[in-house]
Amino acid sequence: MAEGGVYPWKIQKVERFGPSCTYSNLTKPLPPPPKGMIWDKDVDTKEWKLINEKQDEKEEEREESTEPSYIKHKVLPTDTLTGICLKYKISAVKVRQINRFSG
Repeated sequence: MAEGGVYPWKIQKVERFGPSCTYSNLTKPLPPPPKGMIWDKDVDTKEWKLINEKQDEKEEEREESTEPSYIKHKVLPTDTLTGICLKYKISAVKVRQINRFSG
């Protein structure tokens, strides 16, 4: 038999319809963090992650410094997004978010 034949491995059986998970946990608060850690929300991605309490203090010190929080890069015709990301040790997603561009 050619196409259209009824082979057992071609039959798709769906036993359950609807979402594969429940979203009821979204309204619940985060569980308490382990000792010595705190929850931190990334402003850009809006994701929660656990960080050490000491890391949080270091980040506050960096924010208080008077150094600019950005880097200027003159884009040359030979530059690629991947090359820029490797040079400054940042992900391409983060560069796109900060500069508000896609593609």
